[in-house]
Amino acid sequence: MATEGHGHLDGLTGQINLIYESTYAMERSVKELISSSKQIQKIAAAGSDQVQHKQQLLQSTLRKLQTIFKR
Repeated sequence: MATEGHGHLDGLTGQINLIYESTYAMERSVKELISSSKQIQKIAAAGSDQVQHKQQLLQSTLRKLQTIFKR
């Protein structure tokens, strides 16, 4: 009976270790996802700035052309 109890404890210990390792792996994955998300946000913000700058240049050019053609 004592051996059965010991075997059961070993099984539980093994399961606890697996849960711990899985939790640790999930934590690493979540941290990598957060890091990737931050990089994507930076890239998107930079892209947005470029689009905004090009839009301003186009609007300026349009105003200049309108001024020229009004003459």
